[in-house]
Amino acid sequence: MGIAVTAARFILMILNTVFVVLGICLVLAGVIVRYLGDQIIQLISPALNQINAFSSITGYTAELTTTTNGFDIQAILVENSIAFIAIGTILGAIAIFGCVGACCGLRILLFVYGIMLCIIVAAQLLAIGIVAGRYDFYRGEAITYINKAAETEYRGTNASDVFSLLVNCVQMNLKCCGVTNYTDWHKAKNWDRTQDYYPFELNVNTSPMPKPFEIPVACCQMKLPYPSITPIDVNCTSTPTTANSFYNVACFTFIEQKIKEYELYAILSTAGLILVQIIIIAAAFSICKSLGKKVGDK
Repeated sequence: MGIAVTAARFILMILNTVFVVLGICLVLAGVIVRYLGDQIIQLISPALNQINAFSSITGYTAELTTTTNGFDIQAILVENSIAFIAIGTILGAIAIFGCVGACCGLRILLFVYGIMLCIIVAAQLLAIGIVAGRYDFYRGEAITYINKAAETEYRGTNASDVFSLLVNCVQMNLKCCGVTNYTDWHKAKNWDRTQDYYPFELNVNTSPMPKPFEIPVACCQMKLPYPSITPIDVNCTSTPTTANSFYNVACFTFIEQKIKEYELYAILSTAGLILVQIIIIAAAFSICKSLGKKVGDK
């Protein structure tokens, strides 16, 4: 057996051993998430506390815990744990075929392993082609879905429901306003533009914010970082400008721009991953060929 084939077998053994370990880790992660959800909740509690802090500052108490207004974080974790277990099992099984086939020189296992990798690579290329070719379609669908949710679920900065809290936190953290435009909030059926306020309106020594609001208070520029909710200008909600608010920064566009900043790295990483898989496939079939025509030949 040539040096090249021996080296290919060694590489396949090492790589697939790593993937077997990775598969086991994914399965264990799924099991942990499924049966030890309380510990996972403790890890994400800082984020929940930050949202609760924002809620309390607005003058409302909306203790966002593991279950609020039908939004059950623990149930979501349990559902996703099945995906971890499934992916880990499939990854581990495929890697075992490659590892055992390369180690023991079992031609049939290497052949099946190569075929499975070919299917995976083909599926990846197909998925990339579909997403790239129909990006505008999926983008439009995502915008439509979020806008519909905003129309029916958003209730303003002083709301205590999960959707409004998350939207306000996103707007204040990303310093943006609306999905595609600040006027998106004008379509929000459950947002009373004459009732939204910030806590200092309760102080008789502070001038109230003019109404009706053009933008939620969460779109204003604040004196202090999140979760502070003290606008630099009380007129920002009724007369938004680039100096007192982020009304001209669309959240969806902002996120897209951030993603595009790392687009090249994502493309290179994906191309590198596919190239590695192709090399592994070539190595598997080369070893398979070198082992002879008989199934199970050594």
